[in-house]
Amino acid sequence: MRSVKGKQRLRVVVSPRSLRTEVVGIHADVVKIRVTAPPERGKANRAVEKLLSRQVGLAAQVVAGQSSRLKEVEFTSRRDSL
Repeated sequence: MRSVKGKQRLRVVVSPRSLRTEVVGIHADVVKIRVTAPPERGKANRAVEKLLSRQVGLAAQVVAGQSSRLKEVEFTSRRDSL
């Protein structure tokens, strides 16, 4: 994780259309994630946001790499995201 403008960001690699939605592990400072959602119309991105939000307990938003497997997710308190 790194801090950008006071918010925490995490680099992730996403494997869409997987059998399960899960955090696989960390490899070379990147978190590997599998999601069952397909990579179309933002479905996989929303699945990543939902998974990480539940895991971390903060609002999660894909802020870079919307159409790439390598993404950057930003975390904010749920109050800040309202």
